[in-house]
Amino acid sequence: MCGRFTLRHPRRVRAWGIPSADVFDWLPRFNIAPTQNVFAVIQTTEGRAFDSFGWGLVPSWSSEPSAIINARAETLEERASFKDSFVRRRCLIPADGFYEWKRRGKERQPYLFQLKDEAPFAFAGIWDAGLVMARPSALARLSPPHPMNS
Repeated sequence: MCGRFTLRHPRRVRAWGIPSADVFDWLPRFNIAPTQNVFAVIQTTEGRAFDSFGWGLVPSWSSEPSAIINARAETLEERASFKDSFVRRRCLIPADGFYEWKRRGKERQPYLFQLKDEAPFAFAGIWDAGLVMARPSALARLSPPHPMNS
């Protein structure tokens, strides 16, 4: 699931009504990858707000430096790596497309998935000392993708 995604039209996120002057300064991003900074909507005592996280969760109690970038939604409550964040630190990650790859021999062909009107949507996420996307296993069963325009 989703090892790369896009936020090509960040100004369209302002329609979500979350106050942030910074939203208008975001540059379009066409290939957001793990370890890069990602904007997320979090709940604060004042309401919802945007914050920035490195994509990759390292649980605060972990002594291992390696980060987890995706998690199965079905096991978030069960896995020690995610349990506390699932209960206390959920977020939404704005995007307007994501890439999946199809292997063709030794080559990998990227395919871009987006809404027909290219409107922004959100991935579910959790955060701690970093950010991880939660994915339903249904995404693994997507119908065959259409190739990106060459």
